[in-house]
Amino acid sequence: MISTPDFTFTVAASCTKCSACSHVCPSSIIAMTADGPTLPNAKICIKCGHCVAICPVAALDFSWTPLKNQTNIEKPLSITAEEAEQFLRSRRSIRSYRKLEVPTDKLEKILDIAHYAPTGGNSQSISYVVIKSSETIKALSNFTLEWIDALAKTNASFRQYANLSKISKGTGSDMIFRGAPAAIVAVGPRKLPMARDNARFNLAYAELFAPTLGLGTCWAGFFEMSTSEYNKEVYDILGLTEEQMVVGALMVGYPKYHYKRLVDRNPLKFTLL
Repeated sequence: MISTPDFTFTVAASCTKCSACSHVCPSSIIAMTADGPTLPNAKICIKCGHCVAICPVAALDFSWTPLKNQTNIEKPLSITAEEAEQFLRSRRSIRSYRKLEVPTDKLEKILDIAHYAPTGGNSQSISYVVIKSSETIKALSNFTLEWIDALAKTNASFRQYANLSKISKGTGSDMIFRGAPAAIVAVGPRKLPMARDNARFNLAYAELFAPTLGLGTCWAGFFEMSTSEYNKEVYDILGLTEEQMVVGALMVGYPKYHYKRLVDRNPLKFTLL
């Protein structure tokens, strides 16, 4: 056992010295000795828990990722390649929603799964703001439309979107959140370069898990872009500080329609070296 004021690294007598823990350690800081694994230097440990999770006999315990907090995989799930392909290809961006409230516990379950997604250096830097208030969603939508209109005056590539505001006002339709009854806003530290990439992984998990609960999602890209820079009025609505940054957003709700076919894409392009 290695014990310091900061952590405890314990190896039980049942250790088989298979070396798996040292091989999977991202920081390569676990050393194998004749007596088993040891941790000479934990300063660059990213607290990922690989070492505890990989041990086939549960012989390793690390206070930063305690064995007691891990969930045993009793029986690996079995899913065929065909089933996986259909599941992944069936996910589509949903822009038409039923006028039905999404239970908070379902949104929380989606985010609980999302926060297990990989993050750079195990930074786990993403938090979330969940919006169910129609008034708040409308306010954020109006802000985004105003941002698009202003940007379209100086940015030629955005002029094609200037009509979104006219459509919204003319039809009463929400062209930003598409009438979704809920929205999930991903938030990261403004000074962390990988925060936006982390959010991509997290929200991808959310998008893939949502259909298992009967829900559909769509990326709220215009809203995300409009809030990348700090705007006190909007950030106050979201309860965010200037040190934080919106790094992603999803609209969430029960799909009004269900797709019957898997749509093809452009031919696959790849290079084999």
